[in-house]
Amino acid sequence: VIYMNKGYVGGAVFDENFLVKHYISNDKKDLIKLRSSKYLQSNLEGFYKEVRGLLKIGEKVLVCGTPCQMAALRAFLRKDYENLIIADFICLGVNSPKVWRKYLDSFEERYAHMVGEILLKKLFLTMEKNTMKQVIKVILQKDIYEHMFMLVLLVMNVSLRGIQE
Repeated sequence: VIYMNKGYVGGAVFDENFLVKHYISNDKKDLIKLRSSKYLQSNLEGFYKEVRGLLKIGEKVLVCGTPCQMAALRAFLRKDYENLIIADFICLGVNSPKVWRKYLDSFEERYAHMVGEILLKKLFLTMEKNTMKQVIKVILQKDIYEHMFMLVLLVMNVSLRGIQE
């Protein structure tokens, strides 16, 4: 509906280094990048200003992010906009981009290829210590590897809220 009204949709996407940033677009072709969970802290640099600029000129905008990111957007805007739809989700915390990058670096080192694409797949609860695991497909040039990615948030307790230093 937003695209049919020539509006903008914003949310988290993987960048060229497989880190997560917030992105906004009025091109329906970009929706595929915005879909699916990312499980990482998102870089929001410039995003709130871009949303505010679109709202001020009357564009319809739908944005999605963690509850704290969307609360920060509301605080940044300092007023309600009729042309803004905000979507958030239940969030237990986000993982560190630095830990994620180290994970990808170790994967690249192990297989001696650069990561070309990440496809997040099923999230499931294991019987072992009630942890959650996620299967990811890592495409390294022409080879595809399926790998169990333990959600750092739940297994290693290094989410932003979990770091107590």
